[in-house]
Amino acid sequence: MKKSVVILFTNSKTYREYAAYFRWQDIKEKYNVIKLKSNNNAILNVDDSRLKLSPITSKLNIFLHYCELWRRRHATITYLHQVNVYFGNQTETPKVFWNLEKRFNFLERFLIKMFSKSILIKLIKRLNVFLFMIESVRFRKLFQDSICFLLPYTGGLSPEWDYLVWFGNKKKIPTIGIQENWDNVSSKMFLIHHPSHFATWGRQSSSHLRNFHDFKGNIVEIGCLRIQPFYDHLQKIKNNKIFTNFNDYSNGKFNILVVGTGDAGNDLALISMLTKYNQIISRSLKASFNISYRPHPWNISESQISNVQKISRISGIALLPNESLHYERINQIVNADCVLSFYSTVILESLILGKTCIIPEFILEQDQDFFSLIDDLPHYSGLAMIKSLKLADSLDELIRIMSEIKISSVTPPEEGIINWFCANENSSEKIIEIIDSL
Repeated sequence: MKKSVVILFTNSKTYREYAAYFRWQDIKEKYNVIKLKSNNNAILNVDDSRLKLSPITSKLNIFLHYCELWRRRHATITYLHQVNVYFGNQTETPKVFWNLEKRFNFLERFLIKMFSKSILIKLIKRLNVFLFMIESVRFRKLFQDSICFLLPYTGGLSPEWDYLVWFGNKKKIPTIGIQENWDNVSSKMFLIHHPSHFATWGRQSSSHLRNFHDFKGNIVEIGCLRIQPFYDHLQKIKNNKIFTNFNDYSNGKFNILVVGTGDAGNDLALISMLTKYNQIISRSLKASFNISYRPHPWNISESQISNVQKISRISGIALLPNESLHYERINQIVNADCVLSFYSTVILESLILGKTCIIPEFILEQDQDFFSLIDDLPHYSGLAMIKSLKLADSLDELIRIMSEIKISSVTPPEEGIINWFCANENSSEKIIEIIDSL
């Protein structure tokens, strides 16, 4: 009888990515696959199951995470940023960070600060485990033939993720956390329960896991499912020994890809500046350019939606789909002569494909006198060493950098550095290797 591999999806985005990139058939040849979802809004397929803990267990677990966040808020600048926003010490979210709309009231702040004390937080952790023990009565039959739990880790709040780690560890079922995003282990919630194994993007994230989360389990660097196609495309270019792309629609113009972040306010400011410049100056080839804009995939707030709509009404802007699979994202970057981004994962994608990526820092509305984003945000630290990444501190500097880029040029990436951020590995094969080794 086949053993079962259980995988938990805590949001629909991760579910869609695994449906597109993960080699399910290779696992199904050896094991039964049980797909679980903990998101109430996620659409279930016929063979999927819902895993949802009781409201009391969930609320206590979430409260515990906020206590831990407050207790360890000084671990990185991004953790401190979260606390400053949640606890009202910062009235607005700095646009360089992700948009946070949650604010605690006076009673919530008081309780979190009080129970973050060492003695009381131990009490909350024990109560959390006690509630998990009660929950296990409902789910134990579901997991009795499991060889392991696969646990994609987004860094978000998920009592179900914590529960499966606790249950697996208690029942001696291997639990495998899988890093989903670049900053998951350096800016999101702290691990309360530690899986037996953790699959990270690369050595940088492995270091974050050890140093920020005190993780002492097995770490395997597997790259990233959705980043691997970029490495595969790079290999195709190398095999053809051609480090140029072929733009069918450039018409001799310089093609700029702007990739959105945050609430799209910075995107609007940047595109408005470039459009005005493009209209006024037309003396050279580089002064005339095409602008394509891909909004951030999480455009959910009113300000985000409003700003994207304003951008779409600007004449000459090509609005690209933001929910795209790897081949579409690759084509968007390949068909650009440079990529402009405000500290997004697209930086890594562009650098892998050998494109010049420019961060227009002069747009950012934030006093940065006390830190440097490119050096001090943990998951970007080290990017400044890559020559094809540029920082522009003024519009004139941005135009100057772009004017020095050859149309359709590709610069071979500095692979040793790039691999430190995200390993060039077949992620599906690496995950299957971990399962087979158990």
